[in-house]
Amino acid sequence: QSSMVPRLPLSRLSLRDSGAEPTLDVLHAYCNAGVAFLVGMPNFSALRYFATVCDDGHVVVLWALLQHDFEQDPSLQTAAVGFLAGLAKGLDADDDRDLAARCLTFLMAMALRGSVQHTRDVAEASLLRLAAMWAGAEGSPTTQLIDALVSTVEVDSVFHCMEKAVRILRRLAVDLQSVRVADILAGRLLRTADQHARALVAKSIGDVVLGFGVAFPTVAEVGVEALWTRVREDAELTVRYEATVALSHIAIGSQVPTNVAEKCIAALRDQALHSRSPADRKIVAGRLFEVASFLMRRPQPAAVSPIVETLSRLVRRDADHQVRSFAALMLADLALVLRFEPEVSALCLSELQGMAIDAEMPADRRFALSRLHDIAVRLGVAHSGRIAACRSVIFDVACSDADV
Repeated sequence: QSSMVPRLPLSRLSLRDSGAEPTLDVLHAYCNAGVAFLVGMPNFSALRYFATVCDDGHVVVLWALLQHDFEQDPSLQTAAVGFLAGLAKGLDADDDRDLAARCLTFLMAMALRGSVQHTRDVAEASLLRLAAMWAGAEGSPTTQLIDALVSTVEVDSVFHCMEKAVRILRRLAVDLQSVRVADILAGRLLRTADQHARALVAKSIGDVVLGFGVAFPTVAEVGVEALWTRVREDAELTVRYEATVALSHIAIGSQVPTNVAEKCIAALRDQALHSRSPADRKIVAGRLFEVASFLMRRPQPAAVSPIVETLSRLVRRDADHQVRSFAALMLADLALVLRFEPEVSALCLSELQGMAIDAEMPADRRFALSRLHDIAVRLGVAHSGRIAACRSVIFDVACSDADV
């Protein structure tokens, strides 16, 4: 068959120069002569010519391209990705379902394992465009792609491949408003065996819930419940941390149903007070501070008071000194952030004043005093009453506390 290939300069290959008709037979002859010979040409010029002048030429060229091992030919990967994606747009996902699925598989492989970052980025963008174009019923090329990505997350041991697969699934869920993908992330993948995969999935669920917004309240409720389960039950701190951060992001989302945001805050408060892990309680205290700071910008002061109350209970009752100190630090920062909300700021100061005077451990009293001093210095003259209250407590402790 190779004898059928006209011997012409590669840069100006044209079937018309040889007197041959641009038929599928001739195209097959070129492809069978070795696609490696063809893809080596500048800009894939011959393959592009065949794909445009022959009936169904793009189908033959795509099959030929998919036979070539581009993973072993890094120099051609980016060009191949762009060329293949351009041709694939002309496919009919119903008539050419197998070929369309193969194209998505190739682009997925390049997105996950392309030799350079640019190749991976181009492949991911092309993959998402074609997946959106071919989304449909069960068995569609996009459905097969989703199954392949899920399998990658579950079994691939290379972290950056898992990370990219989770990111693509997250994009598909949000871009296609796919409840199925959202359910897979919040269910099967959030329970997968690999802790790194669970952490990646937990992080992505927050973005999915925010991306769906109020249009799909069930997705938000399922996602929050799944994250809350991970926060309570997962054995790995990294997973619990990512799930906690995701809950805090959902709690302050502007398009999240009110009852879902309230459930996130309630879950975080419960974890802060009842988790057996001091590290978890400290992490949640920090996230509650972030939530309270953000809610005040809307403003939603009514939603902040329960958070301040939770931090206050940590200051007064937590068994771990580091947790008590960190919660006190969060209260001090809130007293400054919320200085124009007198009631909330006064509550924060009251807790710190109580800690400075009544805390059982000298280290706690000393820490509270340093925070009161910091607040007094930073409040400014517009808040002279609160500055005087800080000064009074510091003076009383100086006169009466032998340890501090």
